[in-house]
Amino acid sequence: MPRFEDLLQRIHADDQPSFRQLTETAIRDKAEWVSDYRIVHPGGAVRDIHVVGHPVLSTSGHLIEFVGTVIDVTERKRAEEELRRSEMELQQMLDLAPQQVAVFGPGGERLYTNRIGLDYVGLSP
Repeated sequence: MPRFEDLLQRIHADDQPSFRQLTETAIRDKAEWVSDYRIVHPGGAVRDIHVVGHPVLSTSGHLIEFVGTVIDVTERKRAEEELRRSEMELQQMLDLAPQQVAVFGPGGERLYTNRIGLDYVGLSP
């Protein structure tokens, strides 16, 4: 296992202080913890990481170690960002469409109305 300081050096500089504080608190409180941070590979590639830690205590209640999972979520985050970008583009297209566009839920509640539709009924976004 690498030393904690060696691991910390791989974490993106902007994420190091909060990660250090979180782990210090988890050790002090012997508590479960969840964190999202970025690591920087030696070649400069940055990856998004999600980690969950669970404390393992001795019968006397002393912290022995943390066990958990470390998951690379870079591709998921990229897909989510692409989806948000696509949704923004679609909303912009609908807002610029010269027709009134409205989307209603199954109970008849208004979910979305484009700008032309809002202007028509005298409402603002």
